[in-house]
Amino acid sequence: MIDFDALRASIGETGLDKWWEALEEIIRHRLSERGHGDFARWRTVLDGLPHAESDPLALKEALLGLAPWRKGPFDVGGIHIDAEWRSDLKWARIADAVDLAGRTVLDVGCGNGYYALRMRKAGAKTVIGVDPTVLYVMQFLAVNHFVRDPQIFVLPLRLREWWSVAHEWRFDTTFSMGVLYHQRSPIEHLRLL
Repeated sequence: MIDFDALRASIGETGLDKWWEALEEIIRHRLSERGHGDFARWRTVLDGLPHAESDPLALKEALLGLAPWRKGPFDVGGIHIDAEWRSDLKWARIADAVDLAGRTVLDVGCGNGYYALRMRKAGAKTVIGVDPTVLYVMQFLAVNHFVRDPQIFVLPLRLREWWSVAHEWRFDTTFSMGVLYHQRSPIEHLRLL
């Protein structure tokens, strides 16, 4: 699951710690059986993940228990996870145009953290992704079970929730890829960003 101690420590380094209690309450609620009816099933998948590639068939079956995978593809624990969207192609178009070295990044509408992982590989210091879809958070947690990057977080929050709690905090770089057309008010979304 989310390592709340690591998240708090990372947030503390950035000056966001004064908003931690309000954020933690929302996150803990969403990542519970009260927050989503499928949470217990997804939690069982995460709890059953091996620490090594000991049984590829069982790992693949477990990861498929978190389907559908929208963003990707991923190679996790020796297993290739195809995705509905070829996020690697979109990343390839922008990768050379952004310098993320040492930057703190907010990824709004991050889905399962595919881009957050790429941003860290591109040198970002910390990446915090927000996406209200609990399944995507669980997918990220499954991937990060193998990647083990303590500086990437995918949180089950909407941009408005993040903004209402921590609107004074600033990131060095903010992404919101493939999200604008989902908004009732694109202008309001841009204003919050």
